[in-house]
Amino acid sequence: MTAEIRDMVAVGGKVAIGPPTATPARGGFTLGMAATGETFAMNAIYLVRISEQGHTAEHRDLADSIVTMGQLGPLSTPGQAPA
Repeated sequence: MTAEIRDMVAVGGKVAIGPPTATPARGGFTLGMAATGETFAMNAIYLVRISEQGHTAEHRDLADSIVTMGQLGPLSTPGQAPA
């Protein structure tokens, strides 16, 4: 999976990286799930703290896995019958 950063904001030693764009599922997204080739979008935000030496000191992310799994098939999305 590759992602293109859409938004990035830096203040002091902290950086917030906005959601990546849609990408095809070329490899298994999670264990036990085969590649589908379907395009999906993962809504996520990444927070990174940079040390005074310029290295990543802390990394946190929050991803909407439920919506992503709904797009890829294991979970049904609202209005969609379960597989």
